[in-house]
Formats: sequence, structure tokens, C-alpha cells
Amino acid sequence: MSLGLDVHQDTPVEPLHTHLLGIVKYFWAQTIWILEKAGNFGLFQANLNSLEKAGLRIPNIMADYMCRYRGGLIGKHFKTICQVMAFAVCGLVDEVIQKLWHALGRLTTMIWETQIEDMDNYIVRSSKLLSFLVM
Repeated sequence: MSLGLDVHQDTPVEPLHTHLLGIVKYFWAQTIWILEKAGNFGLFQANLNSLEKAGLRIPNIMADYMCRYRGGLIGKHFKTICQVMAFAVCGLVDEVIQKLWHALGRLTTMIWETQIEDMDNYIVRSSKLLSFLVM
């Protein structure tokens, strides 16, 4: 066992590529398509602009940027989107989409936990969220 940085053990590559740039990116694109098709994209952008970030420990929500360049976002944008999307789409999409964004937000915060005190409880909670997402 070596001390120091082990890039294979200590880098959150899989959460970035499989979660944010995988599931979240494609669900974001699908949700944006649904909003545009329903004529609700402008309301969504207004909702996203009006969200308060206090207490979220995230950088500024760059709503105008994320909406303008919605097809070219990167991991940090998707990490923010996961935490606020359930609120930004409230009343603009059907209940299933709303619940899926809520589950993705909860799962995202669990993935980035740096210290897990009760591994058994963590596994049960994350398994429930994953099974909901797979439906």
C-alpha cells in the first residue's frame, strides 16, 4: 500500500463520465426538448434565473449561459443542474419527469459524499434511488 495520490482510486472519473456526462446530460437534453416542444422553455429559463443558491454550496447558477449553450455544457454545469432542476421544471413537465429530476438530484449529492458513516444505510438509500431511475 502506497501513500499519496492514486489517480485510479482518488479521482471521481466514473461519477463524472457515467453520471453527469451520461445519464444527466441525456436527461437534460430530453427535458429541454420537452420544454421547447410545449412552448415552456422561456418559463423554464425564468425559473432557473430566479432560483436562490444560498445553502446549496454551488457556484452561481448561470441560467442564461446554460440555456443559450444547452447543447455544450460540461460537468460542473450538470452538477449544478442536478441540484436545482426539480425546482426549475416544477409545473412545466409531467409528474414523472419532475420525480426523475428529484431522484437524480438526490443521487448526485450521494455520489459526491466524501465520507460515508453508515455504509449499509448508504447502499440501501442509493439502491432505492437507482431502482426508481431504472423503473
